[in-house]
Amino acid sequence: MRLSDLHSVLRVPAAEEEDGEIKILHASLSDFLLDPFRSGDYFIDMEAGFDTITRHILNSVLKKGTGSELGHWRAYTRLYYFR
Repeated sequence: MRLSDLHSVLRVPAAEEEDGEIKILHASLSDFLLDPFRSGDYFIDMEAGFDTITRHILNSVLKKGTGSELGHWRAYTRLYYFR
């Protein structure tokens, strides 16, 4: 299955678009993905995602000068608003 096959519930940007975010168009997809009983292998564990992104942000800040902490912060905020 390709992401483009899910066009009724996802906005998949063209490869040449600068803002290459995949966006959920239908709330039922979020409901499905966040429910471990309904989604099974497709379950998204938000707490694990927050933990991983937070660790990456802290590692970037502690290393100073990597310049990637802003990118990690953006990923964190996107994951937060997915809830």
